[in-house]
Amino acid sequence: MKNPNNLKNLVFLLLFSCALYSYKNSEAHTGINKQAGVNRGDIIGRKVIMPDTVEIYSPFKKDSIVTNSQPPQVKPFKIYAYVNVSCPTCIVDLQNWQEFISELNSEVPVIMVCTSKDHFEYFKYLCEGEQLKHFTFPLYLDIKNQFATRNPFVNESLAYQTVLTNSDNTILVSGDPIHSEITRKLYMDEINKPAKTTLKQRPGFSSFAK
Repeated sequence: MKNPNNLKNLVFLLLFSCALYSYKNSEAHTGINKQAGVNRGDIIGRKVIMPDTVEIYSPFKKDSIVTNSQPPQVKPFKIYAYVNVSCPTCIVDLQNWQEFISELNSEVPVIMVCTSKDHFEYFKYLCEGEQLKHFTFPLYLDIKNQFATRNPFVNESLAYQTVLTNSDNTILVSGDPIHSEITRKLYMDEINKPAKTTLKQRPGFSSFAK
């Protein structure tokens, strides 16, 4: 018969090992998330390249259709946001974008470029089942995952996943105006400037795409 004390010690050792492993993984994951919010280089002045393979998806309009198209090109400013709609938290953030868009001048389109790990099935299920609060802006589904390929900086830092550009897609401001009041003000100040000024790096980061 096995010694009960030895068995208890073995169980304790296994539990401790599992706990230590989980802690290290958690610590590593946290470190990655912290690093993801750090700017790595300067993207101000670079251009956003929109692939021609995106599909426009407007789930909450009566005439909603999915079609191949491009976002409006002749506008003074544009906001590009790269969003992972496989992430529940990122989906919830779409509601916060609705509030911000209502503050913007109508001449500033918000181009929500969406990526997904499940071919947008979960997200479309939520939208078409009306389990999400309606929003008025269209989404641009990156069905062939070309946006990150053509704009690799979106994988360098969360700060680069949301940007304000001028009419020719040159980046003027980077950062998340939804979760940072400072960045939000920078966006609004840039948009409301009466004249064109020198491009400047802006602070802030986004929680999209995880």
